[in-house]
Amino acid sequence: MRRKLRLQQMALTTERSYIQWYRRFVFFHGGNRHPRELGVPEIEAFLTHLAVEGRVAAATQNQALNAVIFLYREVLDIPLEGINAVRAKEQRKIPVVLTQAEVKALLCPLPGGDAGLAVKLLYGCGLRLMECLRLRVKDVDRAAGVVRVHDGKGGKDRVVTFPERLREEMEGQLARIRPLHEADREADLDGVYMPKALDLKAPVWGKRWEWFWVFPSTSLSIDPRSGKKRRHHLKDVTIGRAIQKAVVAAGIEKKVTAHTMRHCYATMRFGFGWTLGNRSPGSCLIVAMAVCQTWLTPRYFPPIMCSFPICTWIISEGSTLSFEPRLAETRSLTCSGGRPRPRGSCIIVFEDSGGTCTVASLAHG
Repeated sequence: MRRKLRLQQMALTTERSYIQWYRRFVFFHGGNRHPRELGVPEIEAFLTHLAVEGRVAAATQNQALNAVIFLYREVLDIPLEGINAVRAKEQRKIPVVLTQAEVKALLCPLPGGDAGLAVKLLYGCGLRLMECLRLRVKDVDRAAGVVRVHDGKGGKDRVVTFPERLREEMEGQLARIRPLHEADREADLDGVYMPKALDLKAPVWGKRWEWFWVFPSTSLSIDPRSGKKRRHHLKDVTIGRAIQKAVVAAGIEKKVTAHTMRHCYATMRFGFGWTLGNRSPGSCLIVAMAVCQTWLTPRYFPPIMCSFPICTWIISEGSTLSFEPRLAETRSLTCSGGRPRPRGSCIIVFEDSGGTCTVASLAHG
């Protein structure tokens, strides 16, 4: 199973999760029967146990199902049909978003160095945690003022704006880690991990400065796949601990994680009328609801440019909407008759049907 996972270039975290679910599935049925002897009834019993006795979340049960399906279809070459187990109910939750005052209070007590700068990048660039930790020196273009994210969620690349306020702090970070890179070269250690097969195509690239981690670990570790001793980036738990300490110091009574900073970034952009670059109408609606709950003072919201056919807008009661076609797949929603109110306002979802607006749903914020 591990060989098949690596053949399909699955992430190391996915590999570990699938192996764990494979073992739990086997041990659930006694641990002495080969998976070939188990079939759909045993799979349904396992999934039902997770939902009923285990009370796991829907995402956890889906992950277990995907692992078992991968085992049978890809490893054992056994087709599975008609799995009908009790499924955990999936609930869509509105993300926790901090106000601007709370974000400021959170960022102030952060310590200097790796963890503090990483958290500021999460908010300033809207990065996911692992996207931030996997940044290389070459990915942070200070001259152009951009950060290039490679192999993000879904294997996609993108470019985000680098905050000008963090330029000096980033320069200090690179100056601090430069001696660490030089010490590794003097010790003749293996280079940092290289994506895909770059370590075979260009073995020396992993030892170059531009490929070094922006947030390297202070200790060496063994690569679980190649067995080489090299320097990896910081662990995700390091950033999580720094955020929790800052939350306690700031006196914030909300559940704040590293991904919360990304939600705050999206809410900030949405509130000021910038495009989110998100083609998911559902995600945009959730952000709009977060805006409605977060902004505490009346503020004018400029028109929001959306790149998908279903748009969201926050508008006060009694105001009117005008809909103006822009591009082939881009529409602009503007409001007139008064400024939107974050408190006591409504979230209206419109469907684009050839330049006209139709109210699809209405929810009070």
